[in-house]
Amino acid sequence: MQNWTPSLEDLCTARPIRGWLRWVILIFGASIALFHIYVLGVEPINPWYLRAVHVSMMCILILALLPISKGPLGVFLDISMAVFVAASAAYIIINLDQMMYRLVIAPSPWDLLFATGTLAVVLEVTRRSTGIALPLITAAFIIYALYGDYMPGLFWHQGLSFSRLIGMLFSDQGIYGLITGISSTYVILFIIFGAFIEISGVGQLFIDSAMSVAGRYRGGPAKMAVAASMLFAGISGSAIANVVSTGTFTIPLMKAIGFAPAVAGAIEAAASTAGNLTPPIMGPSAFIMAEILGIPYAIILVKAFIPAALYFICIFIMVDLEAAKLQLKGLPADQLPSFRTAILARGHLLTPVLVMLYILFVEQASPIRAALWGIAAAIVASWMRRATRVDGRQIVQALYLGSQRTMSVAAACITAGIIVAIISSTGLGTRIGISLLGLANDSMLLSLIATMVICLILGMGLPTVAAYVVAQSVMAPALIQIGIDPLAAHLFIFYFAIISAITPPVALAAFAAAGIAGSNPFRTAWHAARLGCAAFIVPYMFAYGPALLLDGSIGAVAWACVTAIFGIYLLAIAVQGYMVMPITIIERLLLVGSALVLIKPGLETDLIGAVTAAIILALHIRHRGNTAASQQDQKR
Repeated sequence: MQNWTPSLEDLCTARPIRGWLRWVILIFGASIALFHIYVLGVEPINPWYLRAVHVSMMCILILALLPISKGPLGVFLDISMAVFVAASAAYIIINLDQMMYRLVIAPSPWDLLFATGTLAVVLEVTRRSTGIALPLITAAFIIYALYGDYMPGLFWHQGLSFSRLIGMLFSDQGIYGLITGISSTYVILFIIFGAFIEISGVGQLFIDSAMSVAGRYRGGPAKMAVAASMLFAGISGSAIANVVSTGTFTIPLMKAIGFAPAVAGAIEAAASTAGNLTPPIMGPSAFIMAEILGIPYAIILVKAFIPAALYFICIFIMVDLEAAKLQLKGLPADQLPSFRTAILARGHLLTPVLVMLYILFVEQASPIRAALWGIAAAIVASWMRRATRVDGRQIVQALYLGSQRTMSVAAACITAGIIVAIISSTGLGTRIGISLLGLANDSMLLSLIATMVICLILGMGLPTVAAYVVAQSVMAPALIQIGIDPLAAHLFIFYFAIISAITPPVALAAFAAAGIAGSNPFRTAWHAARLGCAAFIVPYMFAYGPALLLDGSIGAVAWACVTAIFGIYLLAIAVQGYMVMPITIIERLLLVGSALVLIKPGLETDLIGAVTAAIILALHIRHRGNTAASQQDQKR
C-alpha cells in the first residue's frame, strides 16, 4: 500500500493531526486492538475489568480523534476527560470486590463521583461519534427515571433516587452491562477481522470476480456493484464503510454506462445495506441478538440466509429492470477482468472466511474463537502470494482501523445499555408493549406495522445497534406474546433497524453514496429505498411464514422460497413500472396485490396470487405483441 498510515483527517476529524500526535494515536489505536486480542485469546481477565478498560479506551480514542475544538480550552477539556475515564477504569479494577455489592443499593460518595463523571463523558463521546440524537434520547430517559412519579397514566412509576439511578447505571446493569460486554468481545474482534480482510485486498477480488461474471450483461457494472458490495459488506459488517470502500469504484462505472448519479448512488447504498443482513457477519446487532436469545450465533446465520437471499434477489431484479428501461448494455468483453485470473491471483484471500465458517459450523466453537482464528488466517493467507503479502506496517494499520471503526459502535452500545437499563428498571417496556397490543387488538399485522414504524423512527436518529437494542427491549416481548417466534420477532426488528440506513429522511448509507455520486442526497435516499423495497416486505414474510427461517419440512421450506421469489419478482415489476415494456397503473396495483397475497402463507392465497399475476402478465405480453404489430404496420 502506498500510504500505510491512516488518513485521520479523512476518517475521523475535521482538524488535521500532525507529527508525533498522529503517531501516538496510531499506536494507541493499534494497542487497543492488540489488548482485546490478547485478553480474549491468550490471557482471559475478569469481564468487569475488560468492560471497564474497553469503555475507557474507546472514550479516549474518540476524544483524541474527534476533539471538541482547536483552542487550548478544548484541548484541556479533552485531556481532562481522557484522564478521568482512565482513572474511572482504575477505580473499578481496584475496588471491584467491595463496589459491586453496594453500587445499586448504597453507593459511596466516590462511587457517585466516578459514576456521574463517567456517564457525562460517555454521553459526550457518543455525541461526537454518532450525533446528538442518541445522547438527547438517553438524557430524556434519565430524566424520566428520576421523575417518573410526575408522569401521567401509562408512563407513571415511583421514580428512582439519584444515587440509586447513578449507581445502577455504573453497574453491570448499565454502562458495563451485557451490551457493552458484546461490544468488548464479539463486535471489536469481528471488526478487526474485517479490517485485516480489507487490508489483504479481498475487496478487489470481489470487484474483479463480480465484474467478470456480470459485467457483460445489461447494466453489468450495476449488477457487479450489487454482488461485490453485498459480499464485502457481509464481511465488514458496515454499510457505510462498504459504500465508501467499494463505491468509489462502482459508482463512477455505473454513471459511465448511463445510470443517473442518484440511481448509481442508490444502487450502491442498497447493496451495501444488504451486506448487513447477509451472513457470515451480519453486523454488531446479530451478536447482541444471539446473546439476548441465548442461542448460538451460527444458528442465526443459518436461519437468516433465505431472507437475506430474497433481499439480494430483489435488488438484482430491480437493477436489471432499471437497466432494461434505460436500454443500457454491458461492457465489452475486452474491458472485463478474467474470472480465472481473479481467482488465481486473490482466491486464497477467502481462506480466512472459510476458516471462520469451519470453526463456527463444524467445530461449533464460539464466535470469539472463530474471529481470532480468522484474524490469524487472514495474515497467513496474505503471505501465499507476493502481491497480497501484508507486512508489519500494514498489520499495524489493520489493528488501528479495527479500533477506529469500533468507536461509534462501542459508543452506541454503551449508551444503548443505559437506555435498556432504565426501560427494565422502570417497567416501561412491558407497559408500552401491553399498550400497543391493546391498541392493535392482538392483531399480528397491526402489531408488526407498529413495530416497523417504531424501528424506522428510531433508526432515523440512532445508529443501527442502538435502534435495534432499544426497539427489541420494548417491542420484542409484545411480538412474542402474540405468538411470533422469538427469533422471527428479533429478526423483524433487526431488519427495520438496518434498513433505516436507506430510509428517508435520514439515510446515512444513501447520503454517503450521494457524496461519491455527486447527487442530491434525498433523491438518492428515495431511489435506495425504492430499490430495497424487498427489505420492507421480507420481514413480514418470515413473521407470517416461519418456513423462510427453515422452520418446517424440506417441502414447506422449498414451497415458501418459490412463492416468495415469485412474489418479490412481481413486486419489483410493480415498483419499477416495467417488464418488457412500461406497464399501466392498474397493472402495477394488481401486481402489488398479487405480490402481497403471495407473501401470506397458505395454498389458497398462493393460488389466488399466482393466477392473478399470470392473467396480468399474459395481458401485458398480448398488449406488447399488439403494439409491436401496429408499429410494423406503420412502417409499411
